[in-house]
Amino acid sequence: MLPDERRYALVKLLLQQENGAASVARLAELFSVSEMTIRRDLTWLEARSQVRRIHGGAIVTVNDHSERPFTERAVAYNKQKQSIGAVAAHLVEDGDRIILDAGTTTREVARHLLDRRDLTVITNALPVAQELAEAPDINVIILGGVLKQEELCTVGPMVIRELARLSVNKLFLSAAGFDPERGLTDPDLQEADVKEAMILTADRVFLVADSSKWRRVALARIAPLARIEALITDEGLTAAARVALKSAGINVITPGML
Repeated sequence: MLPDERRYALVKLLLQQENGAASVARLAELFSVSEMTIRRDLTWLEARSQVRRIHGGAIVTVNDHSERPFTERAVAYNKQKQSIGAVAAHLVEDGDRIILDAGTTTREVARHLLDRRDLTVITNALPVAQELAEAPDINVIILGGVLKQEELCTVGPMVIRELARLSVNKLFLSAAGFDPERGLTDPDLQEADVKEAMILTADRVFLVADSSKWRRVALARIAPLARIEALITDEGLTAAARVALKSAGINVITPGML
C-alpha cells in the first residue's frame, strides 16, 4: 500500500471507530507497518487538520459528510445547489467546450444547459451525462475509467490520461471544502487526482460550491485556492469569507448578482 493510500485508509478506519480514536500500536498492527511509520502518517495528517494526536494514538477531526453516497448528498442544500447551477450556466456560451466534474452541484449546472447549441461537455460523472443525454445540440464525452459506485463517477489513470489529451474553455469544479490555507480539498485521493488533471486541462476554472463548504478541509488537496478564477456559491457565504476570497484575487458570484 502506498503512503497516500495508507493515510486515506487510516482516516477512514478512525471514522469507523465509536470514539474516532485508535492507538499507534493498534494501527501499526492493522496496517502491518512499524509504529514509527504510523507516527509519521499521523504527523502528516495532523498537519492537514485530519487528526489530532493524543497520548499513544490519535483521534480523527475531519467528518465523513462529504463521502456519503451521491444519492444521499444530492438532497443536502438542494435549493442552494439549484441556484448555483443556474448561475454557473449563465457563464456557458454556445460553442463552448466545458468540463463538468463529478458532484451534486455540477449536475445542477448540467440541468440548466439543455438549450445550449453546439456545446461540448466532458465529464466523468454518470448523473451529468444522463442529464444531457437527450439534448440534441450537446456533444457529451464520458471519460472512461474505474467506476466509483457510490459516487457514480469514473476515476483512475485512464481518466487522467484522457484529460491530458484535451483542451477546454471552462471547468466547473466541485470540492468537499475550500479554505484559504488548505485550498480545495476532497476526501478521496483518486477523485482529487482527477480534479487536479481537469484544472490543468482548462483555460478558466470556476468552483461551484455551497457556502457550507467554506473552511471545510478534507483529506486530499486538489489545488491552491488561487487556481480558481471565481467561486459560484449561494447567499449564505459570510462577509468575512467574501473579504478573504477577494484578498486572494477570487471573484465571488452569487444568485443575487444576476
